[in-house]
Amino acid sequence: MARLKVFEGNQTASSEATDALERLVAENFELRHTAIELVLQTRILRERLCEAVTHKPVRHEH
Repeated sequence: MARLKVFEGNQTASSEATDALERLVAENFELRHTAIELVLQTRILRERLCEAVTHKPVRHEH
């Protein structure tokens, strides 16, 4: 009986560790996805800024 409780305790700890690992893997995936989106958005914004600067009309002061 004591042996069974030790096994159950180890199984619970293992299950909790597996759950925690799965959560970390999922969070890591989400963070990587977010990082990729931010890199792409930054690139788009830089391109638009460069276009805006090169096409900016020059104001002449009178």
